[in-house]
Amino acid sequence: MLPEQKLQLIEALQEIGHQVGMCGDGANDCGALKAAHAGVSLSVAEASVASPFTAQKQNIKCMLDVIREGRATLAATFGAFRYMVCYCFVLLAGALFLFWDGQKPSEGAYVFIDIVVSLVPPMIFGTTEPFFTLVKKVPARSLSNFLSIFSILSFIVIQTKLPTFSHTSSAFSNHGMSLLFSTGAKCTSLPQLTWLLQCSASTACLTLLRLLFFHLVHPSGRA
Repeated sequence: MLPEQKLQLIEALQEIGHQVGMCGDGANDCGALKAAHAGVSLSVAEASVASPFTAQKQNIKCMLDVIREGRATLAATFGAFRYMVCYCFVLLAGALFLFWDGQKPSEGAYVFIDIVVSLVPPMIFGTTEPFFTLVKKVPARSLSNFLSIFSILSFIVIQTKLPTFSHTSSAFSNHGMSLLFSTGAKCTSLPQLTWLLQCSASTACLTLLRLLFFHLVHPSGRA
């Protein structure tokens, strides 16, 4: 095939909705490598300049690794985004219930949340490896699908029940409980402890669900 024909073939496949990958090892493949969604150069010559990926071995099996890593990156990015959305709404609900009770989160709680809750899980999402083989079912390509929206909303609703329990429990507590953190003259009360435990539980639940569902039960989340 001529270089122009390779380019025309890739553009024709893209027009009908296909995701196109291209492997090439020469200067006549540069145009097709640029036009493809994922171009892999099989040499370190001119083709490596035009393609975003360069294979260490001159073998088209590298395309399988590109697809696996690409799907894993997409799933990990969506998982981290869903986590941050749930994390923000759960913290907001917990803080509002504390304010309603006439209290506020302690400085120690804020430090714990900023370092542990908001930093560690996204890093875990990004360090997970792709599935060892490809599956026919591809991961979700959009955050607006039913599964993503339902998982976010259901988790937020379930987790906001904990601040409700915290506020109800505070009605039976006449004084603050001296526990972990101090908020000035008054020690951490039961609602504050429940709020902190809620944040920790939310982090653990989201991280475990991400690792178990997307990496064990549902292989397409990784590959």
